[in-house]
Amino acid sequence: MITDNVVDFPNLPAPILTIDVDCVCLVDEIGNPKKIASKEARFTDIPRELMMTENAAKIIATTPYFKDGFSFQTGAGSPSLAVNRFIEEYMLKRNIKMSFALGGVMNAICKLLDKELVKKYN
Repeated sequence: MITDNVVDFPNLPAPILTIDVDCVCLVDEIGNPKKIASKEARFTDIPRELMMTENAAKIIATTPYFKDGFSFQTGAGSPSLAVNRFIEEYMLKRNIKMSFALGGVMNAICKLLDKELVKKYN
């Protein structure tokens, strides 16, 4: 486990069971939100990657699974993030939302959440 906040023992109720933790690593700060979409997690501007991601989004949108409440998982690489940009267009045209979004939860997924294209459950 990595954390920037250690609390006194015992921490009850425990948010993570101790049986699931081998080591606790204390760091000054977890992540830097200013670097969420940088380096490997950048948006691609390479024409070949953009063509591939646009085609991937088209394929997703033509499947019978692309309907309101579909689940969505993507990686954190730049082509995977670019699919989010193209999939958004199809979602808006069909007025559908994802039931959840998982993996590669970077700036691109956060934008879909902000636009309320991912359902929220209470």
